[in-house]
Amino acid sequence: RTLLCKIKDALKQSCLKTDELDKIALTTGPGSFTGIKIGIATAKGLAFKNNIPCSAVSSLEALADGVKLFEGTIFAVMDARRGQLYNAVFEASAGILRRLTPDRQIKADELTAQIKGKALAVGDGAAILARKCAENGLDIMLAPPRLSMIHAESVAQLALGGAGTDTEPDKLTASYLRLPQAERQRLGLSD
Repeated sequence: RTLLCKIKDALKQSCLKTDELDKIALTTGPGSFTGIKIGIATAKGLAFKNNIPCSAVSSLEALADGVKLFEGTIFAVMDARRGQLYNAVFEASAGILRRLTPDRQIKADELTAQIKGKALAVGDGAAILARKCAENGLDIMLAPPRLSMIHAESVAQLALGGAGTDTEPDKLTASYLRLPQAERQRLGLSD
């Protein structure tokens, strides 16, 4: 209901029109199936109408970018439900992120085995990971709640810095990491 209104407001505050944009940067997952679909459809609509290229950015990398001034290992984690986390691990030093793993779906217990040294968890799955760490006698710091959300500034900086995948709007696809529940049920797959 509010996405297009927010885009219109942001353009107005920037004194820009949609056809003046050089690129549309967006996260394409992992994350909420519905949220990702709405974001991609909106970006495609704006891009097609005005012939604007797009840049697809990982939701997990955008989370990690928001805490890149931390010195150590960053565990970007999102609650994937059903005992699973979406995760990617990064090393941060001097404000520069280095990716250590691809985006993946993993059980919290499996992820705790990878925690060594100074580590920070960021994202809506951070508290889940912290509880599993506590159960296993491990310590992990939690990013403040305001930093555990994806911020547009991080998405834009990643896209401009080359961390996004530049593509034509018709080639934008979601990175779900797992099939939607209805599809899993249709195929007889378990979680």
